[in-house]
Amino acid sequence: METADAPVGRRLRGTLGATLVEYAVILALFAVPAVGASAYLTTKARAATTTNADCISTRPPPVACQAPTITTSTTATTIATTTTTQPGSTSTTTPLPTGSVTWDTTFTSWDVNSTNVAKTRFTIKTGSNVPVAGVVVQVRYTDSASGRQSVVSCTTDAAGLCTPPTYQVPYTAPAAPPAGTVVTISIVNIDSSGASPAVSSVSPPNSYTLTKNP
Repeated sequence: METADAPVGRRLRGTLGATLVEYAVILALFAVPAVGASAYLTTKARAATTTNADCISTRPPPVACQAPTITTSTTATTIATTTTTQPGSTSTTTPLPTGSVTWDTTFTSWDVNSTNVAKTRFTIKTGSNVPVAGVVVQVRYTDSASGRQSVVSCTTDAAGLCTPPTYQVPYTAPAAPPAGTVVTISIVNIDSSGASPAVSSVSPPNSYTLTKNP
């Protein structure tokens, strides 16, 4: 044991020796586990390399080299669908009726008392005899005396009645169209887009012929 009277150099040498011993012990504490871990990893790596070499060189590969089988399960889910029919939700399509034109043979005439005027009217009704209003009809008058044609139009009323303007046969007074002059009345166009009740179509009649009597 060094005393306080020991030379300074001797005391320093003693302290230095103790420090070296401590460092050696600490180094040994780290070195021994490190050497062991290195040896363990080296062994494992060598074994893995050997196993991989065997798996590559051996055909078929050993069981240990084969990938594990993965088992999957599929669960089927059934979704039930329900169709609900609400009362009154069923729609039915009813075909539209067709209209037809009927000449008013009593009114349609050659009116010699009104300076030789031809006049006509007609009705449009459905097959069930329902009047069809709102139908626009174009009528053409043609007379044999002058060969002149006149196109006029009318619209059916609530009773299905359509009265187009009259047609006056041209003549030079005091002479009048000769007897036997014929006025032909034809329906050339029917627009039923505004008809009430709605109809799919309107069938025009044959032309109506008026002959002037003496």
